[in-house]
Amino acid sequence: DANNLGLFFTATSLNDENQPIEVELIPDGAQTPVNDDNKEHYVQLMINFRFNTECKKQLDSFIDGFNTIIKRHEIQMFNAQELEMLICGIPKIDINDMIKNVEIHAPYSLEHPLIKKFFAMLRKWNHATLGKLLWFVTGSAELPIGGFKELKNKGITIQIEKGNDIDCTPEAHTCFQTLVIPEYPSLDLMERMFFIALDENI
Repeated sequence: DANNLGLFFTATSLNDENQPIEVELIPDGAQTPVNDDNKEHYVQLMINFRFNTECKKQLDSFIDGFNTIIKRHEIQMFNAQELEMLICGIPKIDINDMIKNVEIHAPYSLEHPLIKKFFAMLRKWNHATLGKLLWFVTGSAELPIGGFKELKNKGITIQIEKGNDIDCTPEAHTCFQTLVIPEYPSLDLMERMFFIALDENI
């Protein structure tokens, strides 16, 4: 319920002298309260302000600098995942580290047959395919120094949950680092479904 939060269509930012200022997100935003009817519009305006308007000067400077080193036409052939891998390198994913630091929800467990098949499958994959899986689950093709243990220490634990329909591909919720795997009856089917999901994600 947003009716009683005391929010208005404004955002606090800093001016060129590093002093806090109030910015109206819409005309007369300081007089327009956020309520249940307009809260989604407020959130979209705030996201746009924080990620586009507020940092436009810095982003423009970064882009100008980047383009002096690499021309745009030279990287247009790459999608976001491929470009991140080119810049950061393909991650070396330690499956044993992953096993120790993932959270598996019932009815799955480390001893569940499907989970055993899942990690056996990952052990066969090359680094590039594992990088695609990491991107699929977390939205990043890079692990911090310290691997999955460091992710866990930062409160970012990869979760594995059971899906219902074996005719569907695995799903990922990157906001929660959650991988949803249906209980596929065979390793071949699971691997085929994963490859479909990873290719569609690119």
